[in-house]
Amino acid sequence: MKRILWVLLPVVVVAAGCASLAQKRYTKELLGAQRAIGAGQVGEAYSRLQAANKAAAAGHLDATPIQLLVAELRLVQGNSAEARDIAETVLAQNQRNPQANELVAKVLLKQGAFDEAEQHLVTAQLEYGTLGERQRVEDLLNLTRGLRAYSQGDTLAARKYWATIENTQLRDAVEGSTSGQSARG
Repeated sequence: MKRILWVLLPVVVVAAGCASLAQKRYTKELLGAQRAIGAGQVGEAYSRLQAANKAAAAGHLDATPIQLLVAELRLVQGNSAEARDIAETVLAQNQRNPQANELVAKVLLKQGAFDEAEQHLVTAQLEYGTLGERQRVEDLLNLTRGLRAYSQGDTLAARKYWATIENTQLRDAVEGSTSGQSARG
């Protein structure tokens, strides 16, 4: 019996090492895909996502983050319907998934469904673990609330919401797309 355990021990150690290597590769490729999506490098993002998928399969890892990055990529490419379908598939498994809620909210925001988008953003904000994630969603909430007010003709309320957006790129984009209305009031 002892001999069998000593024979199996190296197999277990190697398997654990492979899982660790797969996890490291998986994380590296996910981060690379996320950066590529942010930079608009579609081909690079797809390559990274394929590599992450292989690492996930090798290490028996959760592929949900890959699905969500594919959805984010589809959204960046203008395919809102597919992005939403992917995110809603994730939400069907876990209604509180913050990334999926944020993605659905972004699609709804593009469609002008401000109330529904706000509900998803509130859920995402409650579920995110870091201050940076929660602040990003807070900015999206203020964008959403401002757009709703703007669509109702209340530019003063819209500007108040937009003035609280901390992300300067987002705030500047709002300023540029609302006919010269300053987001800073």
